[in-house]
Amino acid sequence: GSPESPHRAAEIMKTLEDKANGGDEELLPGTTTYNIAINCCAKSSAENGGDLALDLLEEMKRLVLQDGQRRVRPTTTTYNTVINAQMFSGKDDAAERVMALVKEMLSSSGELKVLPDSLPKQ
Repeated sequence: GSPESPHRAAEIMKTLEDKANGGDEELLPGTTTYNIAINCCAKSSAENGGDLALDLLEEMKRLVLQDGQRRVRPTTTTYNTVINAQMFSGKDDAAERVMALVKEMLSSSGELKVLPDSLPKQ
């Protein structure tokens, strides 16, 4: 994908959120919209695609915890896509980031409870 794609996805998300905050709540992005934007980051050739995917995940978690959003909730698909974005980021610390995301999933609870699809055999 294009290196501009993640930035464009982030702009679209911001526009939707701004319009929703301005009273047009039908435009409030939901889990599927966030997952699509994260997937855009994962498939792009942008150097910071992994960072932007992680930023979107953090925004989802913030919406759940601070704003009590019911429309937005990170899912296994969300985490898998962020993990994919990390692996294709080419960053030196990609493996550490992936392990941190898996550990976060395993320790998640309450409103943010998400489990991996399967755990590797040890």
